[in-house]
Amino acid sequence: ARHRAESIASDLTSGLKENLSRAMSAEAEADRARAEVQKTAHEQRLLIDSIDIQIWYFEDEATYGIVNLAHGVFVGHSPFDMGFRNIHDFVPAQVADSWVTLNALIFREKIPLHTDEWISDAYGNRRLLSISRFPKIDEQNNVEYIYCSAQDITERYLVEERLRESESRFRAVFESSIDCIWIWDRNL
Repeated sequence: ARHRAESIASDLTSGLKENLSRAMSAEAEADRARAEVQKTAHEQRLLIDSIDIQIWYFEDEATYGIVNLAHGVFVGHSPFDMGFRNIHDFVPAQVADSWVTLNALIFREKIPLHTDEWISDAYGNRRLLSISRFPKIDEQNNVEYIYCSAQDITERYLVEERLRESESRFRAVFESSIDCIWIWDRNL
């Protein structure tokens, strides 16, 4: 009986060692996988934070998901503080209300939407943002979230406005001048 008990104990010990070894190996593999996921997430974060275009998404009509650095800087908050919080906590009420209304339309109609909007940045400067919003549709044809990008087109708009004004002045001078024919000889 003693020999049988020792044999059973030996088998149990061997089985425990084998199970413990497998568990440790699985845990080490899980640690490697977690480290790889964290490294990939870090690299992706660096990528979206290194561009000037503002990027964010909404989980619902009013709740931010992830926000990139450019959008956080524009509204004057850390993108990490903004994530998964209500838009009303970060942008003026008029802008937040407008965006919530547009987001509700996108969730309901499942359509992309593009707008150009004058919005004040964190320093109070009025900036013209070209904002694109796209619904992410799941397999059941429901909107999972809305991903957004915004590009500051203020400078381009101002240049185009100056060109329009210049063209208007030129046209006024041209139309008010006396009819004549100019002959220009570059050789003279």
